[in-house]
Amino acid sequence: MSSLALSSALQAAPAEACVEPVFPVRSVSPEGVRRVQAAVQRWQSCVALAHGEDGATPAMLAQQERVALAAQAWERETARYMRGLHQSRSLQAYQDRDRASYQAGIRDQYLYGASNNGH
Repeated sequence: MSSLALSSALQAAPAEACVEPVFPVRSVSPEGVRRVQAAVQRWQSCVALAHGEDGATPAMLAQQERVALAAQAWERETARYMRGLHQSRSLQAYQDRDRASYQAGIRDQYLYGASNNGH
C-alpha cells in the first residue's frame, strides 16, 4: 500500500485500527528477527500517522504498552536463544578440537610406539 493510500486510510480510522505486530516466543534466525522488526516498523508508522496532531487516546496508549511489553519479552527470549546457540557452537568447537587432538595423540602414540617396538 502506498504511503498516500495508507495516510488516507488512517485519516478515516483510529490508531486502534493499526494491526499490532505478532511476536513469536523467540526468533531463531536473522531472517525471523528482520520479519518481526519490519512488522514493528509498519505498526509504528501506522500509529504515528494515526496520531497526527490529535495525540494519543487511552486505547492507543494501552496498545502501545501491550506492544512494548510483547517486544521486550520477544527480545529477551531471542537474545537468550542466540546466546545459548553461540555457547553450543563454542562448546561443539572445543569438543571437536579436543577430539581431533585426542585422535592425533592416539595415532602418534601408536606410530611412535610401533617404531620403538620394531613393528
